[in-house]
Amino acid sequence: MTNEGQDEKRPGYVIGPTSGAPDVQYVGPTAAGGSARSDGEIADEVRARLSASSLASCRLAVTVENRIVTLSGTVPDEPAKHLAEHIGESVGGVREARSDLRVGRSGTSAEA
Repeated sequence: MTNEGQDEKRPGYVIGPTSGAPDVQYVGPTAAGGSARSDGEIADEVRARLSASSLASCRLAVTVENRIVTLSGTVPDEPAKHLAEHIGESVGGVREARSDLRVGRSGTSAEA
């Protein structure tokens, strides 16, 4: 029994190009007048990602203005600071991420 003509109908994953188009398409920020994400939507997603991470107990402040995310608060160490910054800049629609994060214990002076 052969599978001639059957391969096209078989469900599953396709590996390699299937058309003349690129395998992956990047859709960046929309042009002016497009339907870009609102500052509120961006802030909600950054907060949700921070809450789902190991940084949930840090209670970091997130502000977004003109798609620029600013994170502030105190994190326990440099890796935590880098993680928070990565989360802030990785959300779709973010134009820039800024960090006002301090390293140290919450309620004490930060050691940087």
